[in-house]
Amino acid sequence: MEKLHKEPGDYTKDSSSFTLELQKFHESRGSPFRHAPRINGREVDLFALYNSVTAIGGWQKVNDLLKWDYILDKLNFPKACAN
Repeated sequence: MEKLHKEPGDYTKDSSSFTLELQKFHESRGSPFRHAPRINGREVDLFALYNSVTAIGGWQKVNDLLKWDYILDKLNFPKACAN
């Protein structure tokens, strides 16, 4: 998976901050975030997913442009995971 920063510590720090904010968001809506989802038994890096999708312009653009295979490739998931 392509990392967003040159320094590994930066990516880890930003990913942790993103996950904490995501947990707070879910808790504020009464739907606690317990763990990241898994695909084929592998945890999805939600920070990488978020950044990959927003880099294209958001989920609507990804849908409209049929870019889910591209997103899966960026996250190193097999294309068979998209439906």
